[in-house]
Amino acid sequence: MIVFGGWGSIAGMLGLVGISTVLGDRVGPLIGGLALIAFGQWLHTNDVHEELDPGTGQMAVYRKKHHVFWVPMRWWGVLFTMAGVAALFGG
Repeated sequence: MIVFGGWGSIAGMLGLVGISTVLGDRVGPLIGGLALIAFGQWLHTNDVHEELDPGTGQMAVYRKKHHVFWVPMRWWGVLFTMAGVAALFGG
């Protein structure tokens, strides 16, 4: 069972597409990871919803969470990028 929220389901797809690119198994995870970091950061900063809190009368800021297994999407990008760097220089 895969647990995800928001656009978190796309995290694995971007990573796997990066791995299976024409560039092969060395540069693929690096490209997929960088794309995942950029998309996750964009979602984190742009998916903001503000509402008036009736209890305090102040504006409350809500962010939609995009995650896979409770790990935010942009951090999966960091993991894929580290795997790509390790594949590029390690093997």
